[in-house]
Amino acid sequence: YIDAQVENLAEIRRFVREEAAALGAGEEAICDLELAVDEASCNIVCHGYEQSDGIIRVSVERDGDRLIVRLRDQALPFDPTRHPLPDVTLPLDQRPLGGLGIFLIMNSVDELTYRVPPEGGNELTLVKRLPSP
Repeated sequence: YIDAQVENLAEIRRFVREEAAALGAGEEAICDLELAVDEASCNIVCHGYEQSDGIIRVSVERDGDRLIVRLRDQALPFDPTRHPLPDVTLPLDQRPLGGLGIFLIMNSVDELTYRVPPEGGNELTLVKRLPSP
């Protein structure tokens, strides 16, 4: 568990990096997961908890060639898998500011799933497939 504060985002990234490396992930997979977890954690802190007190539970595990990161919180319900993605083909001056976080998450991992756990809140699962040795 970690307090859902902007100043703790670096600690979440460090934890994911260390756990993924210990589980045999290569640098590219680790960087992709760090980016995805950072964006998701930032969304939880800034939008889910709306800058109020809360916690984020982060776990990292390996299942065969899959590295699985789960983020659990008790923030406002939000399913990023149902959120429309931005049109990145538009010229920059025609795009609204922000809104790229979910796009970055989805393009950094191989699977993204959301569910509401029995105890409530949100659970976001990010899966990165690791190359065969």
